[in-house]
Amino acid sequence: MSANPIQTIPQELLGKIFVHSLPSPPDLKPISLFNVPLVLLRVCRQWLNVAIATPELWTDVNMGTSGLRPDFSVMTRFTLSPIKTFKMFLKNSGALPVTLTLPRNSISGTSANMKNVIDILFGNFHRIGHLKGLTPFFAKFLYERRDEFPFRADNLRYLDLKYQSLDFLGTLTNLEFLDFGVYETDSLMVTDNVPKRIHIPSLRRLDIGIMSDVDFKYIIRSFDVPFLEELTLRTSPYWEADPAENLLDPLLSMKQIPPLRALTILGFKLMATLFKTWLPQFSNLETLKFLRWNSEPHDALNSFILDETDSTSWICPNLKELSFDNCSVHWSSVEDIVRSRVSVQNGTSHTEKSFLRKISLQKCVDLSNSFVDSLKDLENSSPGQLEVEIIDCSYID
Repeated sequence: MSANPIQTIPQELLGKIFVHSLPSPPDLKPISLFNVPLVLLRVCRQWLNVAIATPELWTDVNMGTSGLRPDFSVMTRFTLSPIKTFKMFLKNSGALPVTLTLPRNSISGTSANMKNVIDILFGNFHRIGHLKGLTPFFAKFLYERRDEFPFRADNLRYLDLKYQSLDFLGTLTNLEFLDFGVYETDSLMVTDNVPKRIHIPSLRRLDIGIMSDVDFKYIIRSFDVPFLEELTLRTSPYWEADPAENLLDPLLSMKQIPPLRALTILGFKLMATLFKTWLPQFSNLETLKFLRWNSEPHDALNSFILDETDSTSWICPNLKELSFDNCSVHWSSVEDIVRSRVSVQNGTSHTEKSFLRKISLQKCVDLSNSFVDSLKDLENSSPGQLEVEIIDCSYID
């Protein structure tokens, strides 16, 4: 009797096949019996052994629930509790960094469960590579145990925090990406009107989202990130925030101005001084994106105010990509900016580092056909050098 063809596959190759069965991008759903690694455990003894011996299968742990009924409820029939599952993922992932997600609907939302999760987390923090602490319960317990910092965080590179104190960030010496959000006025634990700068030299990307009446400048002043390359500033469409240029002041007041390569601004009032005074000081800036919320009216306070008579002087010297999403601006000024950054001579474009490579307009309003035609002419006159992208925009003529 011939053997089952699947049983003839070498275990090393079978493990690689299992890894390719993981969803890409990673599945955002909470852990349940239907997650890939847990399904593999129940097929047969051979697959169970291979799955346990394949650490790449166990590096993503989401401790959330599905609606009002936890996915873990079905697992209790198999005597597999949330805490045991967390431990199993940590064990089976070997020495690989682990991504841990604690969403707002986390199964660990009760005090008892959260205490157990924190205990395990503190004991294995050196294993965590990406921590998404999105639940207020997580912040509460973490803040109460702040005296236990600093702890080992050797592998931590990515951190998403909501409802969180800033106190312990300075202990994360390897942190490369921080997503920091405050969505309730009293959720930010502020202890000093003049914050001490948190020195994180390893940080390369910082996303800050403030959706309540909190001093945004306080947050930015709290960071000393001399090598920051990507910055995103987000605010609510229903909150009258400071003009965006005021938020860049703290960055420019650092001993070393961060070498920003990409800046995204969502929901802020944008004044001409942002473009003329602040942005040119970030000489390494290559990508500049301005966005507004879809629910936000186009006559809101954060519409662009550009000086049409002097629109080319502010642009950053190394800008490669300029993007507007759901915006209404003086499009003639934008055309002047693009035209000044595209080199065309005798129909031949010249490749230089400082030339604009792409302009993107998505869901923008009040475009004129003549403006779009001008952009297309610039694109056609510089083949392979300038890309013009216009998606779902509305026109005035």
